Amino acid sequence: MTRQAGHQRRHVTPPRRLCYLPVNKIIEHPCEPPAREFMTNRRAWSSAALQSNRGFILLLLSTGVSALGSGMYLPAIQLLATEIAQDDRVVAVVRVAMTLPPVLFILLAGVAADRMRRRRLMILADAVRAAAVLAFAVVVGAEVGSMWFVLLVVIVLGSSQTFFDSSAQALLPQLVAKDALVQANSWLTAALTLGFSFVGPAMGGVLFSWNPSLPFFVNALTFLVSGLLILGVRSTTARFDDPSARRPNRSGVVADMRAGLAYTARHPVLRSVTLLGITVSFAIGMVTGVFVLFATRYLALGPIGYGVLLVSESLGALLGSMLALRLRHRLGRRRMFRMLPVVMALTYLLEISTRSVVFIFFVIVVGNAAFLVWVITSTSVRQEVGPPELLGRITSVYRLGGLAATSLGAAAGGLISESFDVRASFLAAAVLLLVVPWFVPLRVPAAERAPSTPPALGAAAGSETLPG
Repeated sequence: MTRQAGHQRRHVTPPRRLCYLPVNKIIEHPCEPPAREFMTNRRAWSSAALQSNRGFILLLLSTGVSALGSGMYLPAIQLLATEIAQDDRVVAVVRVAMTLPPVLFILLAGVAADRMRRRRLMILADAVRAAAVLAFAVVVGAEVGSMWFVLLVVIVLGSSQTFFDSSAQALLPQLVAKDALVQANSWLTAALTLGFSFVGPAMGGVLFSWNPSLPFFVNALTFLVSGLLILGVRSTTARFDDPSARRPNRSGVVADMRAGLAYTARHPVLRSVTLLGITVSFAIGMVTGVFVLFATRYLALGPIGYGVLLVSESLGALLGSMLALRLRHRLGRRRMFRMLPVVMALTYLLEISTRSVVFIFFVIVVGNAAFLVWVITSTSVRQEVGPPELLGRITSVYRLGGLAATSLGAAAGGLISESFDVRASFLAAAVLLLVVPWFVPLRVPAAERAPSTPPALGAAAGSETLPG
């Protein structure tokens, strides 16, 4: 009897195994074996679920319509700026005004997305954009050429777009299941690419040739339609889109920003994905910052040839949106996070190894497809592991890091190109992608739980933790 009891005691508490949680798994129990990641019917199930999801379809249509309007607006307003101001420096200021609002307001947009109803914030952003573009169309139609008004409209549109995007990414996990996030982000990316890179610029150029104010009138209509579509969206997890059902907010705006930064820094998965995103963005900036020099100096292309290479980037984006889910199931996220920077680095090396425009065209398609798969996968990871009440700020922190890294990378690429050769920037970006990502951990102990939600979000915040 005693021997049996001793035998039972020896097996009541088995030795603790050190279990690891890869980025591609979210496991509720630290020693629970991961389920098979690839299921043959999962892709069909997620597609069918999305097609029958009214809220997601409305968000998809809104994204496509809004992207169509933005695709018309951006080229048209740059063409208008060149007509109003003959000074190249003034035209460059317009470009700066397009990129400045996201950097200035992105953290504030994340706080707003977590404090307000995300759906209403998106509708408000669309209403502001529609009103601003409509007023601008009237001014252009009256042939009142004012660069100050151009800059004002550009800043208003850029700021509103920042709030819209932060809320949209935070709203998506409330509309679709976690298993369908990769598919949903892929469809949204495809709609964004088609509207912004293909249909929008073509329509904007044609409409501008007919009447300079026409693209802006149509653009105002697209923002109005986008807001009406969002009005019909209903979240399947409505409690997170209802401020009264969220945890009480007793902190200030600055404290909320710091909470988002701190949570991202302490969460092992979010920290790793953000560091990888900064690395990739810096390398992308090094190449895109001097790409026009690569096309015109190294390849000796004119405006048409340069435009053809830009088309290859858009084709790559469409290809990436179609491949993201397939690669996610076949490779898993951890392998994708390791392999995609390598693929992008190899494309940079191939681009500087030849002067064949046809070959470079297809290489760019592959490289940009890899980048879009990266964007879709990293976005899905953030949406899966981020707490709903913090997701707006988590998204803003990631996007701010990417924007800053891209700008610094462009500056670094320009310095390298000026000091050595334009191909040296491609080489430096490739080396960066081949080396740095391997020092970012993608496998963390499962016992290292995600940090609890900051106390500023309420007394009950510490009750929800997510495994890394």
